[in-house]
Amino acid sequence: MNDSLSPFERELRGHVPREPSPHLQEQLAVALDAAPGPRRRWIGPALAAAAALVILATVMWPPPTPVPRPPVVVHPLQVPPPNALAYRRALAESEQALDRLLDEHARVLLRGDGRMRPLDFLKPSADPELQGDQL
Repeated sequence: MNDSLSPFERELRGHVPREPSPHLQEQLAVALDAAPGPRRRWIGPALAAAAALVILATVMWPPPTPVPRPPVVVHPLQVPPPNALAYRRALAESEQALDRLLDEHARVLLRGDGRMRPLDFLKPSADPELQGDQL
């Protein structure tokens, strides 16, 4: 930009805003203090309505009803369940221990015809004596 000012810019520099009179300042302060702001008009009723809704929802909302579940009866195996960890531990002991574990699993899990028995170890029991706390 250039440093020389145009005649219009020089004229604008000569205009200085005047200070507001004390009377005008006092009128503005009174008007601003007396008029409620837009937030002040609705914040009270909005808070009251929100509190009423919370109270109403707490009182009127029914508590969830628990769903009864059949008890789970676990039939313990005399041998560890068939998994890789049990087989690794048996093999770490000896090959004969692994053979014994495999034979025991075959006896427990297979039928006489070689088909797999249904794995009902974790099915709910229909026996009324095993209801309730007896797991």
